[in-house]
Amino acid sequence: MKSKIFGLLSLSILSLVILSGLVSAASLSVDSDSIEFPDSINHDDGSFDIVFDLTNEGIEATTLDWENAGSQASQDATISFSQDTIGAGTDTDPNTETITATVNFASHKSGNIVVDIKGDADGVGGEFELDTIIVAILDSSELSVSSSEISQEETSTTITIKNEGNVDLTSITLTDSGDFEISFNQSEPFNLIAGATETIEVTMTTDADDLELGTNSVTITATSGDVSATGNVSIEKSFCDYDNKGELEINIKDISNDGFSNKKFGDDDEWFPLEEIEVEVEIENTGNHDIDDIEVVWGLYDEDAKEWIIEEEESDFNLADGKEKTLILNFKLDDVDEFENNGDYVFYVKATGKIDANDETYDGDDTCASDSERKNIIIESDFVVIDEVEFPETVQCGSEVQILADVWNIGDDDQDDIEIYVVNAELGINEKIEIDDINAFDNEKLEVTIKIPQGMDEKWYTLTFYVYDEDNDLYETDHDDDKAEFRIPIQVLGNCEVESTALVSPVLESGGKAGEKLVVKATITNTGNELVNYVLSATETDWASAVEFGETAIVLGAGESKDVLVTLDVNKDVSGDKVFNINVLNSDGELITKQPVSVLIEKSSGFNFEGLIQDNWYLWVIGAVNIILVIIIILVAVRVARK
Repeated sequence: MKSKIFGLLSLSILSLVILSGLVSAASLSVDSDSIEFPDSINHDDGSFDIVFDLTNEGIEATTLDWENAGSQASQDATISFSQDTIGAGTDTDPNTETITATVNFASHKSGNIVVDIKGDADGVGGEFELDTIIVAILDSSELSVSSSEISQEETSTTITIKNEGNVDLTSITLTDSGDFEISFNQSEPFNLIAGATETIEVTMTTDADDLELGTNSVTITATSGDVSATGNVSIEKSFCDYDNKGELEINIKDISNDGFSNKKFGDDDEWFPLEEIEVEVEIENTGNHDIDDIEVVWGLYDEDAKEWIIEEEESDFNLADGKEKTLILNFKLDDVDEFENNGDYVFYVKATGKIDANDETYDGDDTCASDSERKNIIIESDFVVIDEVEFPETVQCGSEVQILADVWNIGDDDQDDIEIYVVNAELGINEKIEIDDINAFDNEKLEVTIKIPQGMDEKWYTLTFYVYDEDNDLYETDHDDDKAEFRIPIQVLGNCEVESTALVSPVLESGGKAGEKLVVKATITNTGNELVNYVLSATETDWASAVEFGETAIVLGAGESKDVLVTLDVNKDVSGDKVFNINVLNSDGELITKQPVSVLIEKSSGFNFEGLIQDNWYLWVIGAVNIILVIIIILVAVRVARK
C-alpha cells in the first residue's frame, strides 16, 4: 500500500515538473514571408539590412543569443542585431517584433555574401533559424588618380593610382597633357588588384623659368581598357624670381575704382573696361639690414590667356631696416580689346632690391616680396559709352564750342544705329548726333559744335550725354542697371555782359490787386545807331495766370521809342512785392536787355458776389434748400390751423 502511494506521488511530481517546464520556456519562430533583404549590393556600400518578424508564444526572452547560436556571414562580414530581447506571448496572443540584422562588410569584395541567421533564448530554449540568405556583390571597375602640387623649390612630387573597384585591373598606362612637361618613374604598364594602390613619382622636365605666372597644371590620365581616371599636378609660379632673404614685405592696402568720364559703373572689386583704378601699396623692410635699389613692378595679368594686360614699374628707392614706404599706383583699363576673353584677372605687385648686410652672409643678394588680388572685369553684351571728352577749359558767352569724344562699344556684340544726345536746358542745348555702327570692343569719334548763348550767368554748367541704341532705348548695364548717362562740367566765363542797344522804361498803368488785371506800359527805346527788329517776351511771371503784350515784335530806328502795354492776370492768392522781367531780343533770338519790373500786389478786398457764388456754390444750394423747406413747413402749418 505504501509503495502504491509512493508511486502515485512520484508520478504527480513528474507531471508538475513537466507542466512547469512547458510554461517556463520561450517558443520562438520566424515568418518566412516577412524576411526582406536586397538581391544585390555595390562593393563599397559598406552594409545592408535583413529584416524579419520574430514571434514568441512563450515566456519573455531576456537574452537572445545570436552569435553562439551560429549566426554568421561570409566575406569576413559581421552581423549586428537591432535587439536581443523579446517580450512574452501565448499561443492565443503571440508577441511579434521586427528584427533588423545589419551585415557590415569591407570594400572591394566580389562574388556573394552568404548569411546564416540563428538564435535562441538563452536559458529558456526556443531555438530558431532563417533560411540561408545570399546577396550578390555587383562587379565594378574603377580607377582614381590623386592630385598633387610641386612646391616652387622642388621639381617633383608623388601621386597615387588606386583600383577603386572590386575587379582586378591590368595593363594600366599613364599619359599627360598640360602647361609643362613631366616624366614618370613608372614607365611600363602595371596591374592593380581590387583595392590596391601604386605610388608614382612625377618629375617636371620643363625649365621653371619657362612657366607662366600663376598656376600651371598638367592632367594625368590612368587607363586600363575601358576604365580611366584623371588627376592634376600643378606648380604655382611666383611673381618673384628670388627668395625673400631680406625680409621685405609688400601689401596691397587699398584698391579703388575711380570710373571714367565722371561716371562709375563697376566697384572696387569688379571693373568695367576704360575705368581708372588707383592702388595703394605699402612696402616695409622688416629685416635687420638696409635694402637698396628697391624696384616696384606691378601689372594686371590674364590667367586664361597667360599674358599681361598692363605691366609697369616704379623708380628705385632705398629702405633702412624698420622703415616703410607707401606708393600710389594709377592705371586705366584702356586696352579694351584685351578683355574679350572675359577671363580671370589678377593684379600683381612685387618689390625687389639688394641686401646691404655689411659683408655678412646675404650682402649683395637679391631679395623679393610680392602680393596679389584677383579681380573681375565685367563684359556686357550690349553697352556703349562716352570717354575722353575734349573741350576748352572755359568757354565764352556767344561762342561756338567744339566737343570731341570717343564712343566706345565695350560690349561683346556689334552695335548698330547709335544715337547720342547732348543736353543742357539752361543753355538751350539739345543736339543729336548719329554714330555709324561700332564693332565689339571698338570705337568711333564723336564731334559736335554747340553754341553758348549771350547773357548767360558766368558759372559751371553740366552737359549731359545720353547714349541710345537702335531701338531708341538708353543703354544700361545688366550688372547693376546703370544707365549710359555722362555728365560733363563746362565753365562759362567771359563776354557774358550784353552790350544793350535797347532801353526799357516801365510804368504801372492800372491794377495792382489780387485777382485783377495789371497793366504796365513799357517804353522801348533804340539806343543804338541803326534800325533794329526787336522781339519782346516776359519771364518770372508764375504769379500771374496769363501775360499778354500789345505787340511782341517792333521795329525801331536809331533813337526811336515806342510804348507797348503788358497785361498780366494776377492770381487771386497773390500779395506783396512781385517782380517779372521784360526781355528784349534781336531777330536772331539773342538777348539784348532784360528789364526787371517790380510791382506791389494788394490782397483782394470787398464783397464780390460773383466770386462768392463761384467759390461757395454748395453753401448757396444748401441755404436755398433750407429756405424752401421753411416755406413748406409754414404753408402746412397754416392749412392745419384753418382746419
